[in-house]
Amino acid sequence: MIKWMLLISLLINTLNAYVSYEKGFINKKGDFVIKLDYQNAESFHEGLAAVKINNKWGFINRKNTLVIPAQYSYVQSFSEGLAVVQIGKKYGFIDTKGRVVIQAKYDNASKFSEGVAKIKKNDLYGFINKKGKIIIEPQYTYAESFNEHLAKVKINNRYGFINKKNKLVIPAKFEAAFEFSDGLIRIKENGRWGYMDKKGKIFSIPKSDWSGLFHEGFAAIEINSKWGAIDTRGNIKIKPQYQHLTTFYNGLARIKKDGKYGFINKKNKIVITPIFDNAENFQENLALVSKNRKYFFITKTGQSLTKEKYRYAESFSEGLAFVKKKVSFEEAYYAKINKTALKYHKTLDEAFKHNKGKKPIVLFVVDGCPQCENLRTIDLANKEIIDILNKDFVVVINEITTLPNKYAVQATPAVWFIKDQNPMFQVIYGFQNVETFKKIFNQVKKEFHKNK
Repeated sequence: MIKWMLLISLLINTLNAYVSYEKGFINKKGDFVIKLDYQNAESFHEGLAAVKINNKWGFINRKNTLVIPAQYSYVQSFSEGLAVVQIGKKYGFIDTKGRVVIQAKYDNASKFSEGVAKIKKNDLYGFINKKGKIIIEPQYTYAESFNEHLAKVKINNRYGFINKKNKLVIPAKFEAAFEFSDGLIRIKENGRWGYMDKKGKIFSIPKSDWSGLFHEGFAAIEINSKWGAIDTRGNIKIKPQYQHLTTFYNGLARIKKDGKYGFINKKNKIVITPIFDNAENFQENLALVSKNRKYFFITKTGQSLTKEKYRYAESFSEGLAFVKKKVSFEEAYYAKINKTALKYHKTLDEAFKHNKGKKPIVLFVVDGCPQCENLRTIDLANKEIIDILNKDFVVVINEITTLPNKYAVQATPAVWFIKDQNPMFQVIYGFQNVETFKKIFNQVKKEFHKNK
């Protein structure tokens, strides 16, 4: 379906107010407590959340103050007081004040865990402490972060575990191995899955296609394409019967049954009926779920947190969840003058009829298009551009799912400047930065006047 909307003017005050509500963080009452006007954001960790501004990342606090300027092409969330940042082509660490405390000199890096961080140099992995001192020289072709005082490493295509003194405490002899959880690691040996404790004691489980990490005393297990759960002794506690089952969180496990997701308790009682198209595990006693491509949160009784549905959402972290409201391109940036669908030619006719000497512009956009998002959050959020549009142009927004046959739009976003109903007077494809856009507008204005 093609949605058409004719807008005779841009209302700056309405525009700015609406943009601030389009995305942000909600609390557990469903209230928007932080309203954002950035390209993107990540969840809060240690009181700070990464935000993307003009394609660079920085950090805000819970008061929505930009405490670390958006200057990095890549960041990770804070962990143990430090965050990974990319400077140029190298990776280092900053503290919560934004100070570079470990110079960016590594090919890659991971967040701190148990006082140490994994780093990569010359295609090999090692570990550093918070002072930036290398405690384990880069020597492994693969490694993972420390968890429960041990880190997985790869030696001669086999996996084992080292301690912080680089002692191999669990021999590298397994086909596959996963991090410790509840004091146990999941291993694969001779084609079979099993579990081992930190003393090296292995216990087998029923022959399975796959098994998961332990959490809250249970691990998911797949047998003959059906999913159930075992306890820490390897006993089957939930008979394999579901299309999928995940680890228990907050006392509940996500299941898939008849193509839909719901939740069971540890007694295998369905406490939330499988009616969702997708679902995340419970975090902070709330679960993110979706139906018909709309996201919302439910409680452990299956009740919706609010009536609000979202275009995008992330699970709660530190009492807040990042969400994007379901709004169209037009609704977010322009006043709703005509709520009815208009055919393309009728829309243009109306634009010419009411333009009062202004020239029509047609913007073709597609929901989910990254460059359309940049056009919306960067160019059309710039006051100078808004002033130019208000003064000299009439805007016709075409938010499309199918491109028109008559005027084959080659890509989105597309900006068409129209003169005397000639859509090919001037055409721009793709995202342009603010300065380039301003130059184009000014040049088009000159062309309009020159050809009067």
